[in-house]
Amino acid sequence: MGSLFLLFTTSLVIAAVNGEQPKLSFEPGMNVNWKTDVSITCIYEAYTTRDPPDFTHNNVAIASPVSGYLAEINDGSRVSLEHNTAEGMSVWTIRSVTAADSGNILCMVPLQGISPTTPSTTLTVLEPPSYTVADIAATPDYTSAEITFTGSDDATKYKCEYKTLEEATWTAVDEVTEPSCSISDLTPATVYSVRVMAGNAADYRDDITVGEGSFTTKDNRTPEMLGDVTVTPEA
Repeated sequence: MGSLFLLFTTSLVIAAVNGEQPKLSFEPGMNVNWKTDVSITCIYEAYTTRDPPDFTHNNVAIASPVSGYLAEINDGSRVSLEHNTAEGMSVWTIRSVTAADSGNILCMVPLQGISPTTPSTTLTVLEPPSYTVADIAATPDYTSAEITFTGSDDATKYKCEYKTLEEATWTAVDEVTEPSCSISDLTPATVYSVRVMAGNAADYRDDITVGEGSFTTKDNRTPEMLGDVTVTPEA
């Protein structure tokens, strides 16, 4: 029995030396945008006779859906952990990731008689700015307006949209990288609403309040265009 145990342990060591060490695989990748579904697979084909591995997230065990990190983020469907020891792999899936899911992912593969093998890597989730654009101000002309606002340090782009009070659909102008935008082709003497969103490579958020403001374009109508005007003096 002792010789069999020694032979089994030696075969594990030889497998590791031959480059068959456990490893982590990320789908679609280790750097992803928020709301992406990520599958983290621990591959340990050389060790299929042992128990399934333990996963940790930033040194917190997530070995089962009812303990550790998973208990904090489990909403009944967002996470899952599946072991397939026959195929030598375990898959931890996180659906619709957020920045809180970023961190070091470690897979601890238990080995009999020798130290566990622990492949690890870092998952990085890029999330749009959680920032409501503030201090929106407008400098209107007759048919155009310059819009300024307070930017965000984690924003790399901004989207400005406008509409009249009667319109239901917002019209977007070209994206900008600085906290200002220009709106043209407006109608004189008209009240417009304007809104601004902050974004980055992960796009724009759809779960925060959008910064909004309003302005009135200048009136270029002459007295003749306005018609007769009756002025009633104050008593």
